[in-house]
Amino acid sequence: MLYKQSDARFARSVGVGVTTAVGAYIAYSFYSFYKVDGSGPLSPVGIGALLILAVFMLGGFFAMFIHQKSSDFAIEVEIETRKVTWPVWATVKTSTVQCVVVMLILLAFLFVVDICLNWLRGVII
Repeated sequence: MLYKQSDARFARSVGVGVTTAVGAYIAYSFYSFYKVDGSGPLSPVGIGALLILAVFMLGGFFAMFIHQKSSDFAIEVEIETRKVTWPVWATVKTSTVQCVVVMLILLAFLFVVDICLNWLRGVII
């Protein structure tokens, strides 16, 4: 029944987790928007929210473990991710500092240009 169940368990679990999280968010939004004071989780709105969550959970499970194209995609993603050469921590820190410095310089430049243009507009008008 399960398609290649031993391959790419991590990627598939993440896929099911993401669809479940999206379903939980939508179910909670539905429940909090339509909830009437005094209605509990077994009210029609609560049951509707649970059905929404169940549909997303089953849909994610179906897409990641039963549907062949989705399963193959998840397997290929995990295989390609293992081939990636991840940078060392020192490189990440250096790149982050460089990015922050460039953004601060750009921020200062645009701040000065904005002040000058506002001043020029005040002089002209």
